Amino acid sequence: MFMASLINSGTAATKAGDKHIIHFYVDGTEVAYYHSINTSISAGGMQLACAQSLSGKNWLPSKGTFKIVATVETIKDNDLVEGKNSCEAQLIIPNGKVIPIEIATILKQ
Repeated sequence: MFMASLINSGTAATKAGDKHIIHFYVDGTEVAYYHSINTSISAGGMQLACAQSLSGKNWLPSKGTFKIVATVETIKDNDLVEGKNSCEAQLIIPNGKVIPIEIATILKQ
């Protein structure tokens, strides 16, 4: 499951009917997306976005290290903070399990 916080850093609310779209990539390949026209986010507000799989196929992780990127589609003329529309992280899965870094650090001590 891919999730992201969609934050409105602008000066006006987004409205129901506006497109809110986020693309999720693993190692450069799109694996999931979030699309809503029913969401409204107040200025300075936030909405939790839970992505859907592409073509009904979920990404199945294997053991390894992966680069995860989430990118928000924006309307260029409405975007006040360009360059702040994506984020990336590293996902490390040992033995087919997701282990957050904080827990892994504690277990090694």
